[in-house]
Amino acid sequence: QQAVAQMVSSGAGSGDSIMKSARGILEGMAHTKNSATLTYLAFIMSKALSRIYPDIRFNLAEIQMVQQACKAGPALLLPTHRSYMDFIIISYLFFKTNTQLPNIAAGEDFQRMSLVGRMLQGCGAFFMRRSFGKDKLYWALFSEYVHLLVGRTTEEPLEF
Repeated sequence: QQAVAQMVSSGAGSGDSIMKSARGILEGMAHTKNSATLTYLAFIMSKALSRIYPDIRFNLAEIQMVQQACKAGPALLLPTHRSYMDFIIISYLFFKTNTQLPNIAAGEDFQRMSLVGRMLQGCGAFFMRRSFGKDKLYWALFSEYVHLLVGRTTEEPLEF
């Protein structure tokens, strides 16, 4: 609301028009995590990953350490992003070990892929622009959204 007030006072538009823009940005940005999408994609990924990688192994003790870290407070996951498989495998392992799936920061370009974007949002992805430029409203909304995700009392980690 502070960003909206500043924009109104600087003559960037009326409060109503700026709030309408803010709602549109948030609707496009926010995740819509739901169990039906998660279950469907887990089934598909299980089949696909077993064909790509015939033997996926993970260290259960380390997964349990991650689970404990998530319970203790906000957890941030920072995969290397050498490929798109990083975030897919992390989510798959979390799903298979009954660990809360992360909320994943994804580039806005994924959102433009209609079906893929909706499925990613349903699995916990939230979308961000590659560059915020001088868009103060976008910066304020994104910043507050991330603070909201980090500050919630759930055990959901945040993945960038």
